[in-house]
Amino acid sequence: MSKRKPQYWLGPELRAMEEAEKERVEAPIREMQSKLRESSSALAREVTNKILHSKDDEIYISASLIGAHKSVEATKKFNGESFQTFVARAPWFYNSQANRDALIEYFVRNDVFIVDAEMFERAARRLTEFYLFPDERPEPEPIPEQEPEAVKPTEPEIFEGFDPETGNTRMYTKREVDRMSADEYRRVFRIYKAELNNSIPRFGPGTRLPA
Repeated sequence: MSKRKPQYWLGPELRAMEEAEKERVEAPIREMQSKLRESSSALAREVTNKILHSKDDEIYISASLIGAHKSVEATKKFNGESFQTFVARAPWFYNSQANRDALIEYFVRNDVFIVDAEMFERAARRLTEFYLFPDERPEPEPIPEQEPEAVKPTEPEIFEGFDPETGNTRMYTKREVDRMSADEYRRVFRIYKAELNNSIPRFGPGTRLPA
C-alpha cells in the first residue's frame, strides 16, 4: 500500500498543473490575436495604398455638390473660402504647404474639383487616420525661464537733526519724526520764527511773524 504524499508536497505539482492548463487555454487566444493584428495591418496597408494611388471608395462628397458645375474663377473662389473656413474650425490641422498639397492631390485623384469646408475636414481626417500627411505640427519651443529681478532693499528714510538734550547732531528715522510733536520737531530741527518768516514769500502787504 503506497503512502499518501504529505499536503506540502502537492503545492508545486498543483502550480505546475495550473500553469499547464492556463497555457492550454491562452495559446489559441494569443494565436488568434496575432492573426488579427496581421490581418489588420495588411488591411491598413491596402487602404493606405489605395488612398495614395487610386480612387478612395469612402471619399465624402457633400450632397449639394454632387454633379455641381462652376466656372474656373468661381471654383477657385469657392474652394479658397471653403478651405479658410475649414482651417478656422479645425485647429488640429497643421496648415503647411506639404499638407495642403496632400489634400489637393487626394481630391484630384478622386476627380473632385469643387470642395466645401465639410469635405476638406472629412478628407483631412481620413488622411490623418492613416498617417498620410507629410508634415506634423512642430513642438513649441520651450520658453526660457527668466530669473526674477532682484528686489533692491529700500533704504530707510533718515533725517539729520539735533538731540535736544545734548545739542549734538544725530540721525532720526521717519518713524521718529512722524511721532514728534510740533514743539519737538522745531527743537530737533531748530526751526525758528525768523527762519520761517524768511522762507515765506511775500505777495503783498502783510505782517511777518515776530522773531
